[in-house]
Amino acid sequence: MNLQYNDLYNFFGIVGDIVSHPEFLKLRFEKHHGSNRYDHSLRVAIKTYKFAIKHKLDVVEVTRASLLHDFFFNKDFGSNEQLYKLRSHPMMSVVNSKIHFHINQNQEDIIKTHMFPITREVPKSNAAMIVSLIDKEVSIYETFKYRLRINSHNEPINIDLNKNEFKEKEILQLSKDYDLIKNTIKVTY
Repeated sequence: MNLQYNDLYNFFGIVGDIVSHPEFLKLRFEKHHGSNRYDHSLRVAIKTYKFAIKHKLDVVEVTRASLLHDFFFNKDFGSNEQLYKLRSHPMMSVVNSKIHFHINQNQEDIIKTHMFPITREVPKSNAAMIVSLIDKEVSIYETFKYRLRINSHNEPINIDLNKNEFKEKEILQLSKDYDLIKNTIKVTY
């Protein structure tokens, strides 16, 4: 998954306040599909961002909501069974998103319905359906990629820049180093 240099800065201009927020950064320590929930959410947001540009959706609205779709913590569920967490985490993500970020009704719907059809909450917009599908695509990818590795700890990512394109692993690393570069990013939304 590549983002051109300018797209990378536009992307971080849209989501920079989220990816650097102390509460959201805690998702790095939440296991998710063999990786962590921070990286998973970032992958979903990057794919959504690219799709939204190509198909002329509201890029800011859908990208921010897609990043927040799994903004929950395992400790919030205690030892409850997996199916309970699977069905109820979208509402916990909505609650956390409302507490820490301003989200509108459309973004709330995107977050709340991303687990359709498991939650039986039907997406009300094309954007919500797209995020639901992209989340499933990324989840399948991660499950096969990371669970096939013997050691799936969060090792440091080595950056190997290829001209003016950034690959997924570099984008994830740059998001982790966002505080170092946020002064050069113009936030537009």
